[in-house]
Amino acid sequence: MIQVELSAADVPIEPGGTAQLAVTITNKQDHDDHVFIEIEGIDVEWYALPVPAVNVAAGQSQVARVLFRIARSSQCQAGTYPFVVRARGMETGEAGVQQATLTIKPYSALQVELTPKRAASSFMRRAVPFDLRV
Repeated sequence: MIQVELSAADVPIEPGGTAQLAVTITNKQDHDDHVFIEIEGIDVEWYALPVPAVNVAAGQSQVARVLFRIARSSQCQAGTYPFVVRARGMETGEAGVQQATLTIKPYSALQVELTPKRAASSFMRRAVPFDLRV
C-alpha cells in the first residue's frame, strides 16, 4: 500500500506569486518501490514537479515538493480549483491518492495604453484621433 499525505489541504496563491506543497509518500509494502507522482485536475502550466519519481524503501517515507506558479494575467481567474495528488508504485501498481484545492486569490490591475504616444494640433491641422486601451 502506498500512502500519500499533504502538508496542506488548501494551497492559497496570488497570481504572479509562488506556493509550495510538500507531498509525503509512505511505502507500507514489504518491498522497495519506485513511486511516480501525478497531479490531476489543474492546468499543467500552473505547477512544476521537479522530481516526479522517487525510490521509497519498504516501511520508509520520502518527501517530494510541488511548486505552484500562476501567471498574473486575465486567463487565470480567481477561484478554488480542486486537484488530486496520486502516487503510483511502478513495481506493483499500488496507488495512494489525496485531494487538495488550489485557491487563486483575486487581484486588480489596470493598465492604460495610448496610441499614438504624441500628437500635435494646429489651426490648419486638426487633432489626431487617439486609441485608448484599458
